Amino acid sequence: MQIWLFNPPTDRLSVQALQTAGVSTIVTSGKTTDMAHENALYDVFDHYAMIHVFTSTAQTEDQAIDIHQQPVQWFNSGCPNSPTIRRRFYAEMERLLAQPIRGVFLDGVRFSSPDSSTNPTSFLSCFCSQCKQDMTSRGYDALSITKDVQSIAEMLCSPELTKRWLKALYSPSGWMSLQMAYPGLADWLNYRVDCITEFVQELAIWMKARHPHKELAAFLFQPCLAYFVGQGYNRLSPHLKIVSPMIYRNYQHRPGPATINQEIATMARFVHEASRLPFSECIEDLLRILGPKIDGDVPQDPQGPLAMSIEHATDEVLAATALAGSQDKVVPIIWAGDPKLRQILAELRGIGLKNCILFTYEAGLASHGEGFHELYAQG
Repeated sequence: MQIWLFNPPTDRLSVQALQTAGVSTIVTSGKTTDMAHENALYDVFDHYAMIHVFTSTAQTEDQAIDIHQQPVQWFNSGCPNSPTIRRRFYAEMERLLAQPIRGVFLDGVRFSSPDSSTNPTSFLSCFCSQCKQDMTSRGYDALSITKDVQSIAEMLCSPELTKRWLKALYSPSGWMSLQMAYPGLADWLNYRVDCITEFVQELAIWMKARHPHKELAAFLFQPCLAYFVGQGYNRLSPHLKIVSPMIYRNYQHRPGPATINQEIATMARFVHEASRLPFSECIEDLLRILGPKIDGDVPQDPQGPLAMSIEHATDEVLAATALAGSQDKVVPIIWAGDPKLRQILAELRGIGLKNCILFTYEAGLASHGEGFHELYAQG
């Protein structure tokens, strides 16, 4: 299995060490992309650049709007349907693709998740006029969607109703009952997937016309959460060269949007604060509903650590492969600071994975210390 690096060091000595260790592919973002370009790392590695998709602006009309018609900011993002945000994105894509890189990884190509903001209603967005108009143009009943999402928001403030539905969702019949009771909820989630899929499809067509030799890839939520933020693996896969599930099973730094442990913990905290149900009960219910297995005990309060099991990590990669339709397309990104990193990589090799990205905000060599070369030798 080949190991790729996210945001590696770009100085000459580190680059030589990476080559010696066997690194052949890198993914960079922000200033690291510019430094890699200045140092001509595209002559040394296969080089992909990451781009943040729906970057917010200072303009009110570009903000995402929650179900209560209040502006929210999530993951430094605004409304996915904002014409200004989309124009700026395409301009940045043009700048990146003019560089001698192999391709681009999309990041944040989605709607808000629970942990994307400190505002609990951020997830229940976007309900701006642009999004409502887009819902209608796609054949959805925007009024029905708004009404049922409002009902869900209100339900979370009722301990009795919340407890009943959390227990009901243990089974598929509970999910079916929820959709029958609030049909606009399923339409809302389907709309989000429609919107993101069409955006990526149009982008892929644009790239093929203007930059036919460059590859389009995307960092996606783990399959167990992806549909909630508008990411349908089976529908995005035909338009992407690489599908990269973010397998951060026990990410320790906060905030941690897209990290499975913190997304679930944040959902549990929001439900706990709204309904006054015990936090541990909320998190146990969510774990049972969503399916992840954990390492260690269930935390008793929102500050306690939560970690998914290694088995969960491999299960999510297998799910991504099944949904994407090809194992060759799936290149998961793993948190490099995971204390069980070697074991995870061994498990991924065991299921036949060909490539894997190591994620860290720090320089690659420093992140792994003396074990760096050994890690790559095992890769």
